[in-house]
Amino acid sequence: MARDQMQDVVLVEVTDLDGAEVAASAAPAGRADASREGAQAPRRALAARRLRRWWPVAAGLVLVLVVTSLVGAVRARERAARLAVVPGVLAPLDPGLAERWRAPLRGWGQIDTVAGSLVLAGRDGSGRTGVVALDPVTGRQRWSAPLDEVAETGDAWCVPLDGSAAAAPYVACRLVRSAVLRAQDGTYQWDGPALLVVLDARTGERVAERALPGEQVLLAAFGGGLVVTSLRADRVAQVTLEDPVTGDVTWSFAGDEPLPPSTTGPLALYPSVEGDVLVVNGPVTWAFDPDGELVAEWHLRGGDRAVAGGWRLEVTALPDGRFAVGESGGVGTGREEYGTVARADGSESIPIPGPVLLPQVDDGSMRGLLLTSSPSWSGIVALDASTGEKVWESDATLDGGVLVLDGRVILGGGRELRALDARSGAELWAVDAPTGTQASQVLTDGRVLVVPMTDPDLGPVLAALDPADGRTRWTTPLPADAYHLTVVDGRLVALTDRDLVALG
Repeated sequence: MARDQMQDVVLVEVTDLDGAEVAASAAPAGRADASREGAQAPRRALAARRLRRWWPVAAGLVLVLVVTSLVGAVRARERAARLAVVPGVLAPLDPGLAERWRAPLRGWGQIDTVAGSLVLAGRDGSGRTGVVALDPVTGRQRWSAPLDEVAETGDAWCVPLDGSAAAAPYVACRLVRSAVLRAQDGTYQWDGPALLVVLDARTGERVAERALPGEQVLLAAFGGGLVVTSLRADRVAQVTLEDPVTGDVTWSFAGDEPLPPSTTGPLALYPSVEGDVLVVNGPVTWAFDPDGELVAEWHLRGGDRAVAGGWRLEVTALPDGRFAVGESGGVGTGREEYGTVARADGSESIPIPGPVLLPQVDDGSMRGLLLTSSPSWSGIVALDASTGEKVWESDATLDGGVLVLDGRVILGGGRELRALDARSGAELWAVDAPTGTQASQVLTDGRVLVVPMTDPDLGPVLAALDPADGRTRWTTPLPADAYHLTVVDGRLVALTDRDLVALG
């Protein structure tokens, strides 16, 4: 072939060991298309082999992502379902939280729920005593029941009695017509016997009224009936469970001997229902099961130290069936002698340095630990619930409440909100929480912590904080005159000096 003769040439480049990648760098017009087609065939074959090689990996990654997403969604739903039945947890909140309605407050802010209504009892702005039921969604009044028997110096206290298949829902009110000041000790004494008034919780109709025997009568709902505690004329304690309408007694208990006189005011027996146990607190404290069987009895052992005043028994029924029992007040003893946690028969006893702290919200992520006040009552001590050994201690202030959420102990107090690791007590985060005129509080819907604060520019606000790191997610204005927040049947309610304000 002579040098000056021209010949068509196709240049081929091999770039992959699995198959040649052919590129036509030069070809005459008549044969270029065929050359390009020939070059594309190995490339398509290579792509097909690569696809066959990687598609199982890609499919696996997609499956992992889908499964992870589903598992996360299921866990989130399970967590939401668990929290929904935890007492004290709010319904889910969002940045659109605002005042929904406002109604006049009664009494000292006693708010209960019964028969689907919010029930308020006490004096209104004009000084008249009564009970009203409100629609919790709109705030509209459903019914009103005056309690005109109560004079200006009298008092009313009401408790809701939830209905059942066998009983209608009621509101039972203990009325004190009036009270007189006793000059000898400066305390108030009731003028005449207390009166029980029972209202149908659905209509407000008065269905029963009768005199209550004894002095310093208090009420509680328990086991489908009405608990009445009082002191007889001989100062013997009397506890009964009775039908609220008929007064028929289901069971009754009387103390063995008269109770000693109080040095700090009128003596009363305070009933509290804790789980399935009724605890009646006084100089002697008793615990009863729903059938009226005496579970345990504790006596005040302050002795001569009690004469300094303020000495009292503190008994709390714990969820695990044990009781926390201690003595507070007086002078002359080390607070390390505060009390014990034990079974009703005194077994499995462990010492505690101060009162047991029952969290306002507890999601169960702190199992095996028991929180108490420190001996100086200025901090918190976490004990092994079985052995009583100290696990950790913190100097955190406790006046704003305690929450347990996702393995964190959330503490509100003073001008600060803190989160501690439930297992070690290590501080996870702390944020300033200036409250101004609002109470130092912390509430939760399970997703965020909500805390009333005072912003220098916006005034009173509700701040929603992330429980993981304390960062503020959102804020929303609070009513300027709100001084306290509470949870009523999962709803957030603010109290002012004159009004009840529903937020949502």
